[in-house]
Amino acid sequence: MNNYCTYFDKNYLSRGLCLYDSLVRESKNNFHLFILAFDDTSFNFFKKRKYKNITCVHHSEFEDSTLLRIKTLRTKVEYFWTCTPSIILFFLKKYKLKQCIYLDSDIFFFDDPQNIIREHDNYSVSITSHNYYYLYDQNLTSGKYCVQFMIFNNDKISLNILKWWQAKCNKWCYNRVEKNRFGDQKYLDSWPKRFKKVNVINNLGAGVAPWNVQRFEITKEKKISITENKIKNILNFYHFHDLKFL
Repeated sequence: MNNYCTYFDKNYLSRGLCLYDSLVRESKNNFHLFILAFDDTSFNFFKKRKYKNITCVHHSEFEDSTLLRIKTLRTKVEYFWTCTPSIILFFLKKYKLKQCIYLDSDIFFFDDPQNIIREHDNYSVSITSHNYYYLYDQNLTSGKYCVQFMIFNNDKISLNILKWWQAKCNKWCYNRVEKNRFGDQKYLDSWPKRFKKVNVINNLGAGVAPWNVQRFEITKEKKISITENKIKNILNFYHFHDLKFL
């Protein structure tokens, strides 16, 4: 059983549903998706439909006094980013999960997630790189690693990392670059050296996105493949960042 978590409000509800559908279609393992709903519209949508492998939690059940204070001081997006580590900790603790895989709600799977999850063996935390195309390299500003797909075990090392990240985000998490910080994301740059048992997923098919898709030749047979320097990988998930409906 794989336990995933994500969050969104009504503006990303459509993306969250697509994420869920892609998990249903591609996952060979049983899974459960935990959703933190940041408004009544999203919460009531799932409350009425009662998906058997979705648990949706209203934000009022999650928010504590610290987050409620921060909520008044930051934009909606900045507040959502601030909440990321707290949400993962919340689901790990409330539901006593052995492991929780965080997913951005605007990613979509084209292959079984287990094909990248297996890289997590013997680690406490796994993260993914942006893998920027050279013309869009934002390592120095947006960060080397992307908050899009992250695996956290419910162990001492992982919980310490999450609490460290939570404290950093509670103190500073804004939609601007400042003192080697950007949102919740730039903090990840130090993890592989700062903490033990942190894995960076090698599979380039994990996290194809607008900032790196130009690196690859894309072909489709039974599955979509991406090729770079004659090395072929199956596209595992695409990050539909900044997708807009017109």
